[in-house]
Amino acid sequence: NFAEFRPVGVTLYIPILTASQGFWLPAVWPEPARFDYVKLDAVLDGIFSKIPDAYVIVKFSDSAPDWWRAQHPEEMVQVMVEGQAQPLLLPKTNSSIMKAYPKMTRRTVPSWSSLAWRALLGKAYEHVIRHLEAKPYGKRIIGYLICSGDTYEWFTWGNLPDVSPANLLLLDEPTNHLD
Repeated sequence: NFAEFRPVGVTLYIPILTASQGFWLPAVWPEPARFDYVKLDAVLDGIFSKIPDAYVIVKFSDSAPDWWRAQHPEEMVQVMVEGQAQPLLLPKTNSSIMKAYPKMTRRTVPSWSSLAWRALLGKAYEHVIRHLEAKPYGKRIIGYLICSGDTYEWFTWGNLPDVSPANLLLLDEPTNHLD
């Protein structure tokens, strides 16, 4: 639908993509040592084939790919359910998304406090950004917006407090790991 805006002078577009696996987006990082840019390229190739003078801010919506979640369950968001910490599974069972897509698989999401996940995701961004900037339209990408959470606005997953070991460890540490 981006091309429909060009006749009225719109040249800046913000597609939602992923550097790993978005909650609603296919995996770009399906295996530890392999990236698959086919779907990501299809979105941007589609924009620039119809709007060659477009400018793009890539909006990255990221969650951990399946392989990483399986290897690091302790790094996933946990929430309190009847006094017990349990992995958060999304989408919620009774959500409109599950009603619209009954075959959708519910899954865990990484804790934003996970130092292991943040370090690895940083490497994914490096791979993907290098790939995008090497494309013929690379100079027309003017920025990257990193987002996460239920609505891409950093609202906590499930709108619930994260009580995972990764989050509690970060809260207990006297040093700032964000440096």
